[in-house]
Amino acid sequence: TVTTTEVSILSTLNKIAFTYETNSVKFYVNGVLCYTDTSCAIPSTCTRLSVGCSYGGTSIVNTEIGNILYFKEVLTEAKAIKITTI
Repeated sequence: TVTTTEVSILSTLNKIAFTYETNSVKFYVNGVLCYTDTSCAIPSTCTRLSVGCSYGGTSIVNTEIGNILYFKEVLTEAKAIKITTI
């Protein structure tokens, strides 16, 4: 099941979080859960995280990334909303 909520990210500052575990992907923008997918399977061979560009480095984000946080455990929805609220 996929659920989306439209969120504008045209402001100068955005806080974004992406959480995943087997069959649960969630995307948060500025304190709003805007995308969920309960049928997603992350390959067990996934060994790379690309931030600011595509996997091959060809599609580069034209912006500045101020901070990146990486957590080894999946954040709760409440925690993901709290850390992305502006």
